Amino acid sequence: SYNFALMASQICLKKKRAVVAYLQPVKASCRATLENIMYEIFDNAPPSVKPRYNNQKSAWVFPNGSEIRVGGTDKGIHEKLRGPQYDMCIIDEAGFVECPLEYLLTGILVPGTLLTRGKIVLSSTTPAEPDHDFLEYLKACHSRNAALTKTIFDVLADCEETKAEYALKGEPFPNESYNLTSEMVGDIIKAYPGGVKNENFMREYL
Repeated sequence: SYNFALMASQICLKKKRAVVAYLQPVKASCRATLENIMYEIFDNAPPSVKPRYNNQKSAWVFPNGSEIRVGGTDKGIHEKLRGPQYDMCIIDEAGFVECPLEYLLTGILVPGTLLTRGKIVLSSTTPAEPDHDFLEYLKACHSRNAALTKTIFDVLADCEETKAEYALKGEPFPNESYNLTSEMVGDIIKAYPGGVKNENFMREYL
């Protein structure tokens, strides 16, 4: 989620009046997640680039007019995404949306990216349903080298590599609240009966 918020923010900072749709299965959860991340990203940013949340628009609005629009799929909220042209659409936890994923994409979001040539990004842990639409899209993306799959151990390695790079430069690691450690991974594994062989652990973290 942190990386997606960064991606969305970069687009909004680079282009005036850009529009990014950011969705999770439940809008309230999406707003809460994104709020924490945006405050951290822009904590020390100058007013000339710092976005503010607009309740009426359900969006983070930047001084240059760009917006990150917060959405969900609960209570039919996704239908309100029709109309705008999007520079990017992000569906976080796409494997758990509360409407058919294919409909959300082809019926609502894809038409909104035709003129902008905007990208649509799907992210999710493994869905509980083995025939979920997300798995078909993931398979198709892998066939075009357009997919990235990471386990919790991959993320741990990335964090350790990034921390080492900052240490070499004599700079503090910038995102301590999103810093995964081996101790944290060990605690997560212990929380699941059977450890890494636990079915729920494998679905969530492998």
